[in-house]
Amino acid sequence: MKKQLILLLLLLDLGANAQFNHIYQGQVAKADNDSKPISTKAIAKLALDRGLKEIDLGIYGGTLLMHAMSELAVIQQDPKMLDHAVELFGKFKTKEIRGRGSFISYEAGGSGIAYLNYLKQSGELGPQVAEFADKMYRHQKRTADGMMTAPWLNDSLDQIMIDCAFAVTPFMLYSGLAMSKPEYVELAIYETLQLFQVLKDPNGLVHQGRGFAGLHSVSEDNWSRGNGWAAFALAILVRDLPDSHPRKREVNELARQFFTAILKYQNQQGLWNQEMTEHTSYVETSGSGLMLFGIGVCIEKNIIDKTFLPHFIKGLSGYTSYITPEGSISNVTTGCLCPGLGLKADYIKHPWRRDDIHAYGPAVLAFAQAAKMGIKEIFPAKAMGCYVSDYGKAMPPQAYVRYMPEANGNIHWENDRIGLESTARR
Repeated sequence: MKKQLILLLLLLDLGANAQFNHIYQGQVAKADNDSKPISTKAIAKLALDRGLKEIDLGIYGGTLLMHAMSELAVIQQDPKMLDHAVELFGKFKTKEIRGRGSFISYEAGGSGIAYLNYLKQSGELGPQVAEFADKMYRHQKRTADGMMTAPWLNDSLDQIMIDCAFAVTPFMLYSGLAMSKPEYVELAIYETLQLFQVLKDPNGLVHQGRGFAGLHSVSEDNWSRGNGWAAFALAILVRDLPDSHPRKREVNELARQFFTAILKYQNQQGLWNQEMTEHTSYVETSGSGLMLFGIGVCIEKNIIDKTFLPHFIKGLSGYTSYITPEGSISNVTTGCLCPGLGLKADYIKHPWRRDDIHAYGPAVLAFAQAAKMGIKEIFPAKAMGCYVSDYGKAMPPQAYVRYMPEANGNIHWENDRIGLESTARR
C-alpha cells in the first residue's frame, strides 16, 4: 500500500492525474471491496435527472441544481444537456419558472446562468444576466457592514448567514468577469471573505449565522451544509478569480486553511456529520457533497496537497451508500436557519429527509468535479444506496411560519417540501 501511495504522488507530480486515478482505484480500492466500479459522470447524471423531476427549480435548492447542471454540461461537452440548461434558464425569463426567494440572483436562475454566460456557452444568456446583476448590485439589501443579506430578516442590518455566500459570490463574480464590471467582482470577493471573517471558528470551520440569538451574536455550530455553502463559494473564487487579481493570494491562503481544517473532521465513511465536530450526529450528505466539490477544486488547483486525493476519493465512495440506483438521496438536513439558540445541540437534533430539495445539486457537483479531474470511476464503499431509508418519506411534512418577501403581506406556512399556503395577515 505504501509503494502504491508513493507511486501515486510521483505520477500526480508528473501531471498524470487522469491516467493514474484509474490505476489507483483499480489496484487499491478494488482490493478492499468487491463492488463493481461506477462511472462518476453516470452518478452525476443520475442525481441530476432525479433532481430535475423532484424539485422546484425556482427556489434556491433548484438554482443550486441548475448550477451543477451547467458544470456537468461543460465538463461532459454535452450539447443536449447544455441546450436543456439554456432552455430552462430561458423559462426564468418568461416566468414559466418563477425564480424567487431571498436573493435577486434567483430570479435570473442563479449562478449557473452567469457561469455559462461567462464561458460564452450561449449567446442567449447575456441580457438576462446583465439585467439581474444590475438589480442585485443596486437593490439587494445589505448589512451595516456591507454584505448582501436577505431582506425579510428581522434585523437585516445585523443578521447574516453563511448561506449568503452561495447566493451572492458566484453570480456576481461571473457577471462581473463577463461584463468587465470590476465592482461586481469586488463585491463577490467581499461577500465571502467578510463572511469568513465574521463567522469563522477558531477551529478553522465556520458558523452559520450572526444576529439570530441577539445583536451581534454568532451561532455556536459547525453545521455541515453551512460549511458546504462556504466551501462552494470559496472554491469558485479559487478556481475562477483571475490570478492577476490583487486579492487572489488572500483567497488561496484562506482556502488552504479552510479545506485543511475541513479534512480534519472527515468521518470514517469519508463524509461529514450534521454537526461536523460531533461524530455521534448523523451523516449529512448535502454539506458533504459541497465540501467534496471544494476539496476537489483545491486539489486540482494545487491549493491543498495532492496527498489528500485519497480522502477525496474515499468521500465519493462513501457518498454512494446514500444514493440509490434510482438517484434518490438520503440524510439531507432540512432547511435550517440557526435553530433554537444556534447551539451545537440544536443542530444535532435538526431532522434530515430523503430527497430534500438540497439533496441533488451537491451530489452532481461532487461527482462532476471528480470526472473533471480524470477520475472516471469509483468503487462504492458498500452497495449503492445501502444506507437509504424511507425516513422523511413516510412522515407528514412539518409546517412552520416563515415570512417570505414574495408573500405580499401574507403569512406563508412553509413545509419541508417548500410547498406554501398563505393566510391573510391579521
